[in-house]
Amino acid sequence: MKQSVRSKLFLVVPLIIFIYIATMAIISYPRYSQSGKMEEFYFVIVTSLMVCVLLFFVLRKRQKLRERRRK
Repeated sequence: MKQSVRSKLFLVVPLIIFIYIATMAIISYPRYSQSGKMEEFYFVIVTSLMVCVLLFFVLRKRQKLRERRRK
């Protein structure tokens, strides 16, 4: 069981972070739209999503390296 969870960690962690980003974007949208700082809102969301995608690729590469070392 522990092995299967560890092998899917590269998918689970970015997915949890993505859900968190989406939730925070929905919660903070009214505040940013009222203040007129929509550029800042979009910058934060896009930057966070880029970090999430980068994390996915880094964790996937690390998992592939681990699997190669085991063989």
